[in-house]
Amino acid sequence: MSSAIVPYDTFTHDGVVYNLTVVRYMLRSQPMFVLPINKLTWVLAFDTPDPERVRLSKHRYPLIVARDKKNRWTIVDGLHRLERYRQKGVKIVPVKLATPEILALAKV
Repeated sequence: MSSAIVPYDTFTHDGVVYNLTVVRYMLRSQPMFVLPINKLTWVLAFDTPDPERVRLSKHRYPLIVARDKKNRWTIVDGLHRLERYRQKGVKIVPVKLATPEILALAKV
């Protein structure tokens, strides 16, 4: 058996680092649902999306969200897509939920 190294992205959620590649893989068969965009835009006050990445972002993939310690919806993957949706005046966005169980398995 070969032990190939798989490249991965990481993200930090509530002070813990997670493997985004694992989260994406685990969510591939999970259902998508929609959230009002105003449940997510609060995160934009804490991070400034790169304008060029916003311009180039595509809406083919749902945003990945999780609940934070205050039980708010937060962005795990898709900040630039969120900003593009906001700029276009979209009111409801497609999302997939990274549950605590999924996050536990993706902890780095």
